[in-house]
Amino acid sequence: MASENKKAESLCKNMSGLCGASCAFLSLEPDIKLSCVGEDWLCSRYCGCDYCNTLHYGCIEAYRWNGKYVFYCPKGLVFIAASVADEQGSLSGGMVLGPVVMGEPDDTIGMFENAEFCKSVSELPVWDTAKVRYAEEILSAVAASVSVLLSHKAMEYSDEIAGKAVTLELSTSEFFMDNYVEHMMFM
Repeated sequence: MASENKKAESLCKNMSGLCGASCAFLSLEPDIKLSCVGEDWLCSRYCGCDYCNTLHYGCIEAYRWNGKYVFYCPKGLVFIAASVADEQGSLSGGMVLGPVVMGEPDDTIGMFENAEFCKSVSELPVWDTAKVRYAEEILSAVAASVSVLLSHKAMEYSDEIAGKAVTLELSTSEFFMDNYVEHMMFM
């Protein structure tokens, strides 16, 4: 799982570089861990909300809604989540892009009184609804590639186990066949 997490973190950095919004990877195994966010990340500086819980919620909803989900955080900023599934198809984490401002920046900034927070919000990417949907589709595809890595690893493991099972089955069959032949000889 560690190499898949590293791959997801690398993809998050690339996604962030591409679109100018922060992209974080949320791993749920063995505990909830958020990576790829710097100290200057808006949520860690100003929100005061349990942003890890908020992002976890986004990943759960993405998993529930076919791998992708757009949502507002408690402060009214937009996030895009894409789920990552493990070898069994269960939710193992997700990638979360944001925060971004969707729509008119003045409408969003006007909701806040803290001047420093308003300045930080004004520096966020401003996207229209179409761009949010485009980013949602791309993030979903990127997260799916991490899920594919996990499922390939599971397939390799199950192939290895299947190979051992076939060998065991043949050995067992040979044992019974030998005993059957011996038994038939004494009848």
